[in-house]
Amino acid sequence: MQRDDHLVSELLYGQAQPLCGSGLDDASLIQIAKTEFADRAFCIVRNWMILDIMLPDNELQEVVAAGQHPIVLLAHEVTYDSQPSQPCRAPLVTSYGEDLYGCFFEAGPKMYVLAGRGARRYAAKPALVALVQITTEAYAYG
Repeated sequence: MQRDDHLVSELLYGQAQPLCGSGLDDASLIQIAKTEFADRAFCIVRNWMILDIMLPDNELQEVVAAGQHPIVLLAHEVTYDSQPSQPCRAPLVTSYGEDLYGCFFEAGPKMYVLAGRGARRYAAKPALVALVQITTEAYAYG
């Protein structure tokens, strides 16, 4: 899908706002997450980016009606997964998020703990679609 490579390259290497996640080590984050989210699966991620997806009004209304926000987490490193039977793999691209507060990103059945440095940027939906496609192909081939 070479025609979409430029979309993903711009997404990954274009200008973004630097953000800081938690500065704690993984062992401390695991203990906190086990306490805070005792009944919920969680992952600790590093080298992450929050993507604010720009959607047409009709799609935005659908996302909001589903209780979500047009934000997605891209993580290049998953350092811990509380559900080893269904592990998160890197690179990780979540579904639309339900909430983002502090260093916690909630999407689907998992909570994601944002550790270390990250970034946030706007992204067009075609770039997200291309990123998901490339990520899916990477899983299929290895």
